Amino acid sequence: MDKKEQITTNIMQLAETLNARYGNIIPKEKVGEAIERFSGSEEDYDIIMSKVSQLAMNYVVNYQKNQVLTNDLPKEEGRDSQTFAGIRNVYQKVQQLLASNETKVYLAGGVVPYLLLNQDSNRLHDDMDTVARMEDMPKLRLLFQQAGWYDPSWDSLNIAQDGQDYGFEVKIDGVPVGIYPFTYEDGLLTQYTYDPYNTACKIKEMPLHELSDYVTTYPSKDGKVYDMMSLEYIKKSKEKVNRQKDIQDVVKIEETGLLRKEVEDRIFPPREIQNKKAQSLNTEKTMGNATIPALLSAMVVGSFILLGTVLFFF
Repeated sequence: MDKKEQITTNIMQLAETLNARYGNIIPKEKVGEAIERFSGSEEDYDIIMSKVSQLAMNYVVNYQKNQVLTNDLPKEEGRDSQTFAGIRNVYQKVQQLLASNETKVYLAGGVVPYLLLNQDSNRLHDDMDTVARMEDMPKLRLLFQQAGWYDPSWDSLNIAQDGQDYGFEVKIDGVPVGIYPFTYEDGLLTQYTYDPYNTACKIKEMPLHELSDYVTTYPSKDGKVYDMMSLEYIKKSKEKVNRQKDIQDVVKIEETGLLRKEVEDRIFPPREIQNKKAQSLNTEKTMGNATIPALLSAMVVGSFILLGTVLFFF
């Protein structure tokens, strides 16, 4: 059997095995594309197989992590299940953790005006979102890990294929807490977010006159001071979505009396420049110079047990 025939046979056998085990995950046309790509390579057979094996390992690891997400996380729909009191208590725990470590997260979302007003929202919330400076993310991961709250399967760094930090999520007393990084440079704010429920990795950008237009410190009716996403930005975002709960939140934002008209006049809703699944990010970079057909992604999907099968075929 010559080199081309051997590569073709290996790919067909592997596709057949994976399809039998995982319910036809590899379309026939993708099998053909893979055969054409690999069987036509002029590289040494062992080099080709080494690349495939390494690639297989990468995808096996990724598959394992995604299986954790699929099996352990609740469905995205119907996520509004957290009371305001529960979120407030968790936020206070997070603040206590960070207070002695000179590290900040800024509370975001619909709970902000109610916390400032020291009023119950009288509705359910889905989670507690925060934003943080990109340079603080390593320290934040360490602190949450030391507190026993960190879960690697909810961390974008362990899922996203491009190596970019889109943030991570933890669960504290049953409340999902998101920590998402931002950068601010040369008047441009870039916000990264990650949703572990559907592995969406998003990037939004907007020009800023100064960083305090986006994150700042507010006094609350309860006498405390809180680090938060700006009321002006939250209001703009909610006015754009304009659901019933957003309309209610905007009323409460205005009720705080803390809106800065000059900031409200000069900021605009952000522009989304990326919304992709973690597994689809920067495929070319992950695969090196050869942009391998989508089949290979499916071919190497499996478990560490299956990796032995992969290497056996090659």
